[in-house]
Amino acid sequence: MSDAEASPGAVAQAFAEMAARGQLLSDAAAGRGRVGAGFGLAVAISVPLGMSQVALALLAPVIGLLRYLPAFAFIPLLIIWLGLGEPSKIAILVIGVVFFNTLMTADAVRAVPGELRKAAATLGATQGEVLRKVVWPDALLGILDAMRANAAAAWSFVVVARAARASPRCSA
Repeated sequence: MSDAEASPGAVAQAFAEMAARGQLLSDAAAGRGRVGAGFGLAVAISVPLGMSQVALALLAPVIGLLRYLPAFAFIPLLIIWLGLGEPSKIAILVIGVVFFNTLMTADAVRAVPGELRKAAATLGATQGEVLRKVVWPDALLGILDAMRANAAAAWSFVVVARAARASPRCSA
């Protein structure tokens, strides 16, 4: 359907045809799978990075630079590296989410009051215990809020990933 054919009636007709063929449910399931895999992988990467001051200090310049590049700018490279299948579509989602989620997680960790950390250290807690018993519980709501915001972005990236495959310049 071209832009000229995208009237509400044409969209409703295409919706009904896709639903009748069963394509609507299979496409929706594929989208949920891509978002689940891409977002899950991005969270698995970004939360530990955002909680680690050392990793964040080392990677902050790279993350700060890459977070402003649009995810769809990586499509040609991902197609070359990963092909046209699911891995490249999931990688688009990871790239679109991981940088922002890392920085938002780091902000949530920085918001933990220093007094809490000092009190735990004064009471004999090790660095690992401070992280596990003080920082993690206090920062968890901020991390979950970051994940919520970035989950919404992941749904827009699944459209970008699908559009890259459907592009007329991308024949396969």
